[in-house]
Amino acid sequence: MAHFYIDGSIGTATGDAGRFASAQTGAFTAGTSYATEAAAFAATTPPAAGDTMYFSDNHSFDSGAVSISNVIANLTNPIRQVCADNANRDAHRTTEAGRAKEFTSSGTTADVTLTGSRVVYGMEYSTVDDLIVRCDGGAQSFNDCKFAVVNGGLVQIQGQLINTINNSELALNNTGASIFIGTSAGLAFNGGSVTTTTGGVTNLTIVGFNSGGGLLNFRCADVSAITGNLVGNAGGTVTTDDTIDVAFDLCKLASGVSRANETMKSVDQRVLTTRCSSISAAAEYQYGLTALGGDVDDDSVIFREDDPAFADSGTKISYKIITNSDASIDAPLWFDIPNNRFAALSAGATDTLRFYVASTTTLTNADIWIEISYPDGTNKQTPNHASSATTASWTSTINPLATGTTLTTDSGSDWRDGVGALAGHNEYQIDVLTSGDVGADCVPMVRIFIAKPSVTIQIASIYELN
Repeated sequence: MAHFYIDGSIGTATGDAGRFASAQTGAFTAGTSYATEAAAFAATTPPAAGDTMYFSDNHSFDSGAVSISNVIANLTNPIRQVCADNANRDAHRTTEAGRAKEFTSSGTTADVTLTGSRVVYGMEYSTVDDLIVRCDGGAQSFNDCKFAVVNGGLVQIQGQLINTINNSELALNNTGASIFIGTSAGLAFNGGSVTTTTGGVTNLTIVGFNSGGGLLNFRCADVSAITGNLVGNAGGTVTTDDTIDVAFDLCKLASGVSRANETMKSVDQRVLTTRCSSISAAAEYQYGLTALGGDVDDDSVIFREDDPAFADSGTKISYKIITNSDASIDAPLWFDIPNNRFAALSAGATDTLRFYVASTTTLTNADIWIEISYPDGTNKQTPNHASSATTASWTSTINPLATGTTLTTDSGSDWRDGVGALAGHNEYQIDVLTSGDVGADCVPMVRIFIAKPSVTIQIASIYELN
């Protein structure tokens, strides 16, 4: 595997002068360092699969108004790019901020494009226009890096595979800067933060998710620089039928930020936030979903007093479901009840899972129903299914032609509206029985379906076993 050295502050190497068969020690030197990544790829024998490129922490290449396009082929064994200590080029850089830099600094149309199979450690890229990251095959990730958009440009996520950014900073230094998820592309952003030098960024993502849609997954990141919408201007018409697969988990949010500013119009469009909050006390119970048919949110105002409080905050909640006119029995709003609070099934026994519901509207088991899945008690590799809907005897799928039956009245629960009793609501209980197929010791998968349009329903945050 070959080793290449880049230092824009002193590099003059051409041909293979900056290429070595073994890793070098000591300081970067002018004649054995290339001036840019592009110069290294113009070597007589350019970097190939499994090679390593070392960038001095003094490296600061400014192309001015000329776009930078660093393209690598799709490789199963990627090219490694590492920011190294200028005085000891076989060692990682010595400071957190001392990243090697490649950027455009003038004009308004000078992009920075990073394409192909590269695994990068400790680089900083900034642009006066768009920053384009593309992965079409092989392996690719950016680690401990920084991406900066200084004007109202886009961080464009392109390609056929997931682009992965780990423990890095995304600096959207303009209120109009944002992420654009391109054709069938995806971004997995793990750890790190979104920052800004402005008072706040309007949208984390803008438009995009087109021509096949895309995926956006933020995990354990600080995105509190976003003050408007996590997803902006995507999916709002039925003709926009692309996938919008968005999830945020354990992320810090700004107070008042919205999940999305449009109604989702197709079944494959969902924006989900879990354990994401602007304050510590709410993080353990936060849940939010925007999808075809409506929204689901945690609600600490209306709740069932009988339920246990969350451990850290002492808060009791229900899940507040608000459907819109698109909810129907053929395309219901659905969500999986979070499993951070659960009751477990018992092996060899018949269990009844009881869920508690409140609404000002009269509800039937064709308006809201619950399906559970769990391992069989004998053949654990085989899942069992049960449902509260009106179904045929051989299936847990709802019978779309059956007339719904009004839900069973719950007269024993103590629902609250703040400190007082909840008034003006019908209170129900929904039972799902495992008597048809006894299960194993397990926590079942629980999915809730709501088919009734334009209704508000509260469902208790925990089910009980009876």
